[in-house]
Amino acid sequence: MSRFAYAAHRHDSYALGLTIRGAQTFAYRGERRVSLPGQWLALHPDELHDGQAGDEAGLRYRMLYLEPSRLYDALPEGIRTLPFLKQPVGDDPAVARLLAGLLDGMEDDIDPLALDGCLGELAARLAALGDWSRVPARRRPICGASGII
Repeated sequence: MSRFAYAAHRHDSYALGLTIRGAQTFAYRGERRVSLPGQWLALHPDELHDGQAGDEAGLRYRMLYLEPSRLYDALPEGIRTLPFLKQPVGDDPAVARLLAGLLDGMEDDIDPLALDGCLGELAARLAALGDWSRVPARRRPICGASGII
């Protein structure tokens, strides 16, 4: 991606991705953000953002769009609130490794048990990085037998 830019938009899902080459810039929560190669990004559902390459050299990235209920179901025992990450760009190597594992296999058939295991590890790591004191009230889910209501 070099000359194309995404206009401001929202997703119903978490947008989790890796910047592979170039600089990825985007407006998010009132600030201009930058993700560089090897960094990952996590955008929360229903939060306005845009996106483009940081310069003419272009950008290569991969994104995973994960339903909140899928992330919620993968959380470790005892955690009943979706992770809230204050910073959308991160350097945690465990998150980058887990995302790379999920994204690299997208063109292939993925073993459901392996997928569940990887999502479980990713959910646990994001939960560990989450800033639970800053979870906005509107982001605190009401949980029922069928998941998030």
